[in-house]
Amino acid sequence: MTRRTGDVTTYLGPAAEGPVRPRAYCVVYHRERSWHVDLRQEEVVEIGRSRTCGIHLPDDGASRVHATLTWDGAALRVRDIGSTNGTLVNGKRISARRDVALRSGDEVAIGGGVLVVGLTAPAPTIGRRILAHTDFEERLGEEVARARRYRRTAALLMVQPARVASGGSLERIVREIDVFGAYGPEDLEVLLPEADGTGALTVAERIVAACAGARVGLALFPRDATDTDELVAAARAALRRASSEAPVSRAPEATPPISEAVAVDPAMQRVFALVDRVAGRDICVLVTGETGSGKEVVARELHRRGLGPERPFVAVNCGALPEGIVDSELFGHEKGAFTGAVGRKKGLFEAADGGTIFLDEIGELGSATQTRLLRVLESREILRVGGTQAVPIDVRVVAATNRDLDREVRRGAFREDLLFRLNAFTILVPPLRDRRGDLEALTRRFLLEAAEADGQGRLELTRAAAQCLERYAWPGNVRELRNVIERAAVLADGHTIDVGDLPDKLRPQQASKSAGRGPAVLRDSIDALEREALTRALDTCKGNQTHAARRLGISRRALIYKLEKYGLKPRPG
Repeated sequence: MTRRTGDVTTYLGPAAEGPVRPRAYCVVYHRERSWHVDLRQEEVVEIGRSRTCGIHLPDDGASRVHATLTWDGAALRVRDIGSTNGTLVNGKRISARRDVALRSGDEVAIGGGVLVVGLTAPAPTIGRRILAHTDFEERLGEEVARARRYRRTAALLMVQPARVASGGSLERIVREIDVFGAYGPEDLEVLLPEADGTGALTVAERIVAACAGARVGLALFPRDATDTDELVAAARAALRRASSEAPVSRAPEATPPISEAVAVDPAMQRVFALVDRVAGRDICVLVTGETGSGKEVVARELHRRGLGPERPFVAVNCGALPEGIVDSELFGHEKGAFTGAVGRKKGLFEAADGGTIFLDEIGELGSATQTRLLRVLESREILRVGGTQAVPIDVRVVAATNRDLDREVRRGAFREDLLFRLNAFTILVPPLRDRRGDLEALTRRFLLEAAEADGQGRLELTRAAAQCLERYAWPGNVRELRNVIERAAVLADGHTIDVGDLPDKLRPQQASKSAGRGPAVLRDSIDALEREALTRALDTCKGNQTHAARRLGISRRALIYKLEKYGLKPRPG
């Protein structure tokens, strides 16, 4: 069986009765809808604007019969049958009237619709592929981007320990489109596309029932987080809160900031010098910078140095507010203002009265809410939804965005007069790659947090591992650094994090656990012997990981993580 590098086949349930057939499916995203389509073997499924099509796309950009999908039991193919506007596969236009083979996860764009295809490989037992963490991260990023684009929901579960009880199975709990990943030797990560809070909670509770002693952390997009690193951090924070009495925990409503203020690098020292200059002035401040760079940390410092920690600080992720109730959440509502408004509710602005409201991702607000926000900033009073009496408020507004709001103004997506109000003073937070002086201090802080979370006395990096952190560009900024340290702490042996505990993207191609150990000759020798034993077992078993694990007397998941630990790529099995 051929697989992409990094994919791992593992089995989560008992043997099936009779042969297991490979399956193909696709998830269709169009405007505000999405739906799942199972593809039958040898059936040609037409896609287009006509209602007679098996996949009906009511879109002006689609031809009446635009393209076809064919599944022959071994391969899935798409064909554009001479459409007007063409068909894109992973962003590239394909030739008309020629079959194009698809792989699991490929995107087919037709007009304003997108089809994401999936393939389930044949297996001798009821099972589910568990992705290596790097591949799972990539898949999670794709789903978050898709959910943001189509305003859909998704959920991420973190499970520890993920040991299925004898005779149990996870296979019947999840859907075909759900994705499993291996976060740590006994930690499972599960992506649930299209799942809402109720559905994700149901899956989490069923996993707890199937895995004796398991704890599950649950985070939702966009309610708890709106980017990949933030979603992982929220799910891990929820997992830490779970206990034997309450084994399923949802992400806390107020997610703690990335870190307390760290300003070792001159670039960040300049940022906090600006914070000091404006902290005592009663004006709006706009904080800009890349996702994960620490904009909320700057906002909290503005509040602490200006109004003091005893005053309320209310952080609002504007991108996570449900579209239909944004005004109610921000400004409150009166009893009977809409269906379900059974009483008066104070909004977040009233909750922040006398303190600071931090409007993160301000660029995600719709035009109607932008208008109401502008009125609040000008009048310093709010009007609850369904109300007639204005309520005076004394609130400092700090907004943040990773967007170019000037460009958003030019394309008509953001009000120019609101931008003038918000950016009375602007602070740009530099990305981590431009403030390398902060890297060591932030790393020490996250090592301390990870050690405390796991009940360890201390955690430290080898010199080689520290060099990997220094060489990396950190596109996800401080939040990505925290996630990398937290996962490395899960993988580390004892109190030391080495190169092999870091993600593939950070470490050199041939890095092994023994790199950079200096005089630790005994440990290096043990590592070399273990690496050799793994290689020999895989060679003897012709790459079959199940047989190799059995031969070595370890679990399959332990084998997978030893392969990651020593930089050995999973082999076709």
